[in-house]
Amino acid sequence: MVSDVRLQFKLVKVTRTKTTKSGFGVDECGEESFHGGIAPFSPKTHLNLWVCALTGGLLVMRQFPGGPTVTDGVVINYRAFGTIGAAEAPF
Repeated sequence: MVSDVRLQFKLVKVTRTKTTKSGFGVDECGEESFHGGIAPFSPKTHLNLWVCALTGGLLVMRQFPGGPTVTDGVVINYRAFGTIGAAEAPF
């Protein structure tokens, strides 16, 4: 069975940050500002997505709602976008 849940996403804000880190691991998520990332924007009302270099073969990391707001959102490896050989780190 397929149905339309009428869920829509709207891009609210884009923040680009240059960092000296070559990648983020599972213990230092890209969304944590104290690890060189960017803090989430209004996590109670917005789904935050971070795109960065992840280490250890990770493609994505996420936190389920209800955890610490400092890590609330989804972190996606920049290599998970585009076609083979087309995705590159923007920084």
